[in-house]
Amino acid sequence: NKLDQELFQMIAKNIIPRFFNQRDGDKLTLFLPVIVSDYPSIIKILPQVNHSRDVPITLLFEEEDIALEVDKTTDVIANFSDYNNKGYHTALVINDAQLMLPSELYQMFDYFVVGGDFTANIDSDERARMILNGTLGKLVRYEKPVIVCDLENWTDIELVVRSGIRLISSEEIGSNDEMVLPIDKKKMLRLDSLSK
Repeated sequence: NKLDQELFQMIAKNIIPRFFNQRDGDKLTLFLPVIVSDYPSIIKILPQVNHSRDVPITLLFEEEDIALEVDKTTDVIANFSDYNNKGYHTALVINDAQLMLPSELYQMFDYFVVGGDFTANIDSDERARMILNGTLGKLVRYEKPVIVCDLENWTDIELVVRSGIRLISSEEIGSNDEMVLPIDKKKMLRLDSLSK
C-alpha cells in the first residue's frame, strides 16, 4: 500500500541519518522495528535513505507477526534471503514461551530479543525466572545471540548476566532517549564485574 510505503520512508529518513550522526563508533547497530508486510518498502526504499549503507541495520520483527504468515513460510524465507543479500541482519522479538513458529523460521534470524513479560519480576518470582530460563534454553539450540531487555533493576541484570547472556538492555544501564547517549563508565565497570 502506498501510504504504508510513504510512512516507512518518512520514519527511515528520520531515524537512520540521526542515528548515523549521533552514534559513537562503528560498533553500534540500529534495530529498526518492521513488519512482514514492509518487505517492498525495505527492499525498495531503505537503500535510498541517506547513510543506510553506513549504518549496520538489524530489522526487528515480532514473533506474532511472523506467525500470521506461517502458511507462506517459503515466501517469508525468500524475503529473509533478500534481506541478508542486501546486508541487513534480522532479529525476532519472542512473544511466546512455547516458540510458536516452525524451526526453519527461527533458524533464519541473526538475533533473538526476549523482554517484556519474560523479564518482569524475575528477581522476586521463581516461576517468572523459570519461564525466562526455559525460553532462553529453547533459543540456545539455534546458536544465535540472545538479547534480554526490559530488565527492571540491577538484581535482574545480575541474574541474566550470570546465566551467560551478554547482550542486555535496561533503563538501569542507559535511559531510553531519542538520542544515542553514552553509557556511564561506572555502570560499564559494574557490568564488567558481573560477567567475570
